[in-house]
Amino acid sequence: MKKVETTVIENGLFALGDNVYEAGLLKNANAGATIKAGTFLKRDGTDFAVLTNTGTEKVAGLVPVDLTNESSSTGNVAFRALLSGKVRADKCLVNGTPATVEQLDALRACSIVPVEVMDLSRTE
Repeated sequence: MKKVETTVIENGLFALGDNVYEAGLLKNANAGATIKAGTFLKRDGTDFAVLTNTGTEKVAGLVPVDLTNESSSTGNVAFRALLSGKVRADKCLVNGTPATVEQLDALRACSIVPVEVMDLSRTE
């Protein structure tokens, strides 16, 4: 009898196309902290900050790749914010947890289109 194996193929991409970015600063990133790709952002003056309350804060963009503050102190980190285009819905995060349907709907107001993606699997 042949052993059957199933492999899940996931390309790992967050941004799926037609994306627009803006260079800026992420304010008050904790020392050594990593902000995950897909994290919701808000405006803080001309800079960006991590959005923590979708009820009172307006989403302005997303972190497109994992971003780490490699400094030994809390500070601002230069990066490129994703402002529009298609993204994987399952990788969008609010406070480190997957975004709800209502939170994903809020992205559409700023031209970010969350798309459901089905990873492929291969059986051998």
